[in-house]
Amino acid sequence: MEKLDNIRAKPLSYDSQKVVIKSLSIDNRVRLDRRLPDLRVVNTLFPRIIDRMTLTNNGIGINNKLWTFGAVTRTIGRRKVIIPNKTEVRLFRTSTQETVRHLTDQSPEAAYQEMFDAYFKNKIIVRKELTVGPTLPNFLKNRDPVGFKIDTERLNLSLLRFDIWSDLVRIVEIKNLKHLRIEFRGETQGFLDKPEIKHCKTLVLHVYNPFQSLAIDELVDLRNEHLEIQSALFTSDNVETLIEGWIDTRRDIGTSFSLGRETYEDVAEIFQYFVENSGAVPSKHSVCDGVTFAIGNNQDLFMFASENTTEINERSIIETSWFFNMRIIRRETTITNDNKPI
Repeated sequence: MEKLDNIRAKPLSYDSQKVVIKSLSIDNRVRLDRRLPDLRVVNTLFPRIIDRMTLTNNGIGINNKLWTFGAVTRTIGRRKVIIPNKTEVRLFRTSTQETVRHLTDQSPEAAYQEMFDAYFKNKIIVRKELTVGPTLPNFLKNRDPVGFKIDTERLNLSLLRFDIWSDLVRIVEIKNLKHLRIEFRGETQGFLDKPEIKHCKTLVLHVYNPFQSLAIDELVDLRNEHLEIQSALFTSDNVETLIEGWIDTRRDIGTSFSLGRETYEDVAEIFQYFVENSGAVPSKHSVCDGVTFAIGNNQDLFMFASENTTEINERSIIETSWFFNMRIIRRETTITNDNKPI
């Protein structure tokens, strides 16, 4: 608040105003809009920068705060009836685990939009992680993308319906993505053919329905540097088909793949499959034990196990404790335990 008080107490030059405003936190920039309307134009010159953002159809998370907007109901007889133009807004602070509630005389959508517009005017830069889905609020679906974009390198997408992608590309700088995680909560096939998905540097695919599988032909067509899959139905045969696709398309050295498995024994079964069916031989690269076999073009495919190092309380409900990994390496390349060539 000190910087805001300085702006009010001491007249600043235009250039000085820009320097001060650019250095403010997002919460202080929102307060600035409310308290000093004369500076609103200058305040809109710079993108709003945050670490984390979550967007769903009924709520938004900004850094360590989460707002939700719910309809207010009353009971008439045995029925619950929604009260028109009445919304309960809940603000949950993750840092203190506190929840604050208040009522507003607006619809949930209108209250959500008012809060969103107070925080974000034009461009948003999300430095660490943007999480979206499974649906977006209507006001964002219909928002004019001219002058408004969310820029991030890391996107988590909870996918229930495929049409959310067309809504996303209007407001998110998809071309800048380097890490994309897709959580399939409905259909799994017919979605991975989009260029921004096929060529994203790191692609992580989580399939929540244990009875649904990913289409192997779509996976073979992917061109990601690293592909990770969490799916109970992804088999050793699927891994073999993926390898054949890599060989046919002459994938680059360093291309890698990880498959979630519950135990080390599950990973070892995949090793044994390739020992018996593809001539893989036990090998050791640096501190990693695994199996290796030649794939031509002076390249080997090295397979090895690794534990999931993500904290348990930060994992999704389907994330496993172990990974089967494979990486294309140059002959005689060594592999460290952090899964990077040295």
